[in-house]
Amino acid sequence: AGTYYRLVKFHRAKGDVGEQFKFTEPGPDDVPRIRRTKPPGAKIVYRSRPFADIICRSSDGQEFQTHKIILCAASSTLQDQILALPTSAEPSSSLPVISLDARGAPLGALLEMSYPVDCDGLSDIPVHDAIAMMDCARRFRMDTHFRRLRYNSFGTLKVSQPLPTYLLASSFGLTEVAEDALAFLHADPFTYGCIPEMETTPALAYHHLLINRRESLAVASKLTAVVKPTSQAVAAGSGDSAADETMDVDASASIGSGSDKSPPRGDPWLLGILERTVEELRSPHQDEHWWEKPKTSATLQQSVDKGMWCGDCEDNVRLILRIENLHADVRKAMDANNGKLLKRRLPV
Repeated sequence: AGTYYRLVKFHRAKGDVGEQFKFTEPGPDDVPRIRRTKPPGAKIVYRSRPFADIICRSSDGQEFQTHKIILCAASSTLQDQILALPTSAEPSSSLPVISLDARGAPLGALLEMSYPVDCDGLSDIPVHDAIAMMDCARRFRMDTHFRRLRYNSFGTLKVSQPLPTYLLASSFGLTEVAEDALAFLHADPFTYGCIPEMETTPALAYHHLLINRRESLAVASKLTAVVKPTSQAVAAGSGDSAADETMDVDASASIGSGSDKSPPRGDPWLLGILERTVEELRSPHQDEHWWEKPKTSATLQQSVDKGMWCGDCEDNVRLILRIENLHADVRKAMDANNGKLLKRRLPV
């Protein structure tokens, strides 16, 4: 993926990349600086416990003394391997061993999660470790572990590190995890630069992602092309190269027949809001999930405050706002009352 990123960079620059440019090595400006808001979480490490009756041996030779009942409860695959162990009529001083196709680090972490203990920092696991653990959990049919990792660990990773999460999950075939991360990715993933994970993941997933997002930007550009900026400042701000580049793509998606394709007319203040909305929709930095939708009720309230409406129209707008505010106030009061119920102590 890193090599493919540099190929895309070469084409976007139309070959003007300098003498030091190499397709096989990242340039000094390709790798983005990592901004950490907090230190990475500690890894989950397996802790040996007494009365072990079986050994789990990893593919890199690590051995974990654990308990059959715990393994059987955690995984039907491990249960089948335990039941398939040969039985001996004579007692033995050595514990039976099952060899597992997994490295020691993710395997030990999953085994630790199998015990009824709190695993601190589950939401702070490094993305590489979390992906490796999920891959093992899926292969060993540890469904509960898979769900805990997906909705706890990846609840943080898909927001803070969407591109590495997407690329690593795709390379391991974790389709549902990759899909979770998609909604938090920029409209143009090229804006992230060449992250370190791209040097070790296949190019195909990144290529498909770029093509998909380029087509999405093309659709956004086609849908918003009718809006013409009314000021030079807005016109300058809307000329994003990545968005303009997408106009060459065949965006043949269906555009509903009810779309208003006439040039916009109206109050300059509302036209300014419309134009800013267009800029945000066409921006390669916006993502699907966190892009803020226009707050229509707030806009209507501001229009009333500005005195934009005639008498009858303003009364109707105020009615619309009153309906929405009434609904919100009642729901808020009911939620507050529900909270009182939860705080009451039930009699013993």
